[in-house]
Amino acid sequence: MYTKEDFEKVGIDTSKIRNGKGVCPKCGNDRKNKRDPSLYVNYNDGVYKCFNHPCEFKGSVTYKKKEFQKKEYQKPIPRLQKVSDAAAKYFEDRKISNNTLLRFNITESVEFFGSGKKKAVCFNYIKDGKLVNIKFRTREKDFKLIGGAELCFYNIDAAKGEKELVIVEGEIDCLTCHECTIYNTVSVPNGAQGNNSRLEYIDNCWELLEPIEKYIIAVDDDEAGRALKEALSFRLGVDKCWFITYPPNLVVPDEKAQGGFRKCKDLNEVHIYIGSEEVKKVVKGAEQLPIVGAFKIIDVSDELWEIYNSGQSQGQTSQYGELDRAFKWKKKELNLWAGYGNYGKTTMFLHLAMIKSMYDGWKWAIFSPENFPASDFFIDLIEMYAGKSVDERFGIPNKMSPQEFAEAQEFIQDHIIYVYPPDVQNIEMVHNIFKKLHLKHGLDGVVIDPFNQLDDLFSGSSRDDQILSIMLKEMKRFALMNNLSYNVIAHPKNVMPDKDGKRPDVEVWHLAGGAMWNNKMDNILTVERPEWWTDKKSAWTKIKSHKIKRRRTGGMAGEEVDFMYLPRKASFCIKDTNKEILDLRRAEHYRADKDFYLNELKRFETMGLRGAITYIDDVQEEVTKIQFDNSNHYEPSEDAPF
Repeated sequence: MYTKEDFEKVGIDTSKIRNGKGVCPKCGNDRKNKRDPSLYVNYNDGVYKCFNHPCEFKGSVTYKKKEFQKKEYQKPIPRLQKVSDAAAKYFEDRKISNNTLLRFNITESVEFFGSGKKKAVCFNYIKDGKLVNIKFRTREKDFKLIGGAELCFYNIDAAKGEKELVIVEGEIDCLTCHECTIYNTVSVPNGAQGNNSRLEYIDNCWELLEPIEKYIIAVDDDEAGRALKEALSFRLGVDKCWFITYPPNLVVPDEKAQGGFRKCKDLNEVHIYIGSEEVKKVVKGAEQLPIVGAFKIIDVSDELWEIYNSGQSQGQTSQYGELDRAFKWKKKELNLWAGYGNYGKTTMFLHLAMIKSMYDGWKWAIFSPENFPASDFFIDLIEMYAGKSVDERFGIPNKMSPQEFAEAQEFIQDHIIYVYPPDVQNIEMVHNIFKKLHLKHGLDGVVIDPFNQLDDLFSGSSRDDQILSIMLKEMKRFALMNNLSYNVIAHPKNVMPDKDGKRPDVEVWHLAGGAMWNNKMDNILTVERPEWWTDKKSAWTKIKSHKIKRRRTGGMAGEEVDFMYLPRKASFCIKDTNKEILDLRRAEHYRADKDFYLNELKRFETMGLRGAITYIDDVQEEVTKIQFDNSNHYEPSEDAPF
């Protein structure tokens, strides 16, 4: 989280920022409407941008933290005023009794809402018996939570000791369930608007959620509610989630609806217009989605209409325009990364994963026993992030400063988790840890590196390909259930070189299990060192795409992309260029103007070019005249180790 002092350095007064918007300090005084909030500020990313054309005030603040600090939440000041008769009447009209208001400590206060002070009902968020946040709601449906206070589920203490939990979209639906004697109910704190966030309220109470065996998702039946349903189910585990269906009765008055009535879209409407017994029936009748088994088209109708209205969801960019033609990141898919030992498979993958974290905030859990202990694994990542060494092993000044060392640790702390079970290291144990980490932190991708380090791989009487088929099927199911990018790094079997010392390019039949990899994996890529057989110090590294399951969503089999390894930076750049993508400043500009960058990357991807292409910093230079410093480009020397 960035501080007000960080933003003051660039002239932004955070006291005048409301809901991430404020008056631009550069162009605000020159505009006719001097109160127009054209400035966007993101406290989490440190990004700011003015959307008033042609103002060019945008960028990212510089934030440097000396050491890790436990996140401190603001403690809310209790609002103790009892609800007024008018507020009590409002709840009574929604069939919520005064006893329920008392049970949930509903109070009232006068709060500031942008245009002035208004009376508001206070939904007090209690966790472990203590007040941690307050949500204010006015009669006009203005909402706000206390900034800097802890986010958690409303009524989260109701989850204690339960094996089944009902999750609704708003506090009033939570009160409704209590009225209907469904006491094991919690509500998300920020409604459906939080479906694209990191679901921080789950991070803050995951210990209470971990023992839950069944979640009943009872959010609103509208577009935003359906998006929230998907976000919750993938975070909590689709295999643990049941989903309600609202009654078909057209009972809710609505002048916009045909005939003047529509179906209920939340549990409170079911309670008001049909009754409490129907609420219990709806919750009790929740069903799981048919993830495995037979599907009728009605089961995926919402998804089909979304594709029809918005187009097929595309894979996410690697930030390399050339590589996007060969491969894009897609969740719910299995990626195989293969190559000979010492060819840099792990280094290349971590390079691409670090870029995804730096530009798009992805979080990873990585099982990599060959890199144990964890300190060695993290040192490699620290050097990759900083582009410098932790010592002077290259014989030239290249050691990072203590500040850079601390910054790298902070970034990796937020994005990458090393997994190393101390005893059994089979797929079941690793998946169990992945699942717990996903619940606690909200992962985007997981990695098995390398595959052959898993215990109990090819034991027993079954053939290797049969065992592999079962394992890859379980990995695919895990990716689907948890909405993750699942990546496997694999070594080939011992392939003998020819008389000149050259080995053939890696293919799937060089791996134990052979063609089964091709049958089960969604995407197959190999990492090659074309000159390794003649020059062990050559930094030329090639990525080849052998199989891309869904070409229409990004990537194509048969593409090759050439990189050069930069030993001093523990990183890569595209061959024959000096443009580096793993760059913090470049990532900051990307986040500040993401739409522009993505449009340019898409243009590069569809140009059909081979070899070196123009990169996003050149395009940005044309538009904003920002000069990027490429003086840190490093050409490997003859004695530079790979």
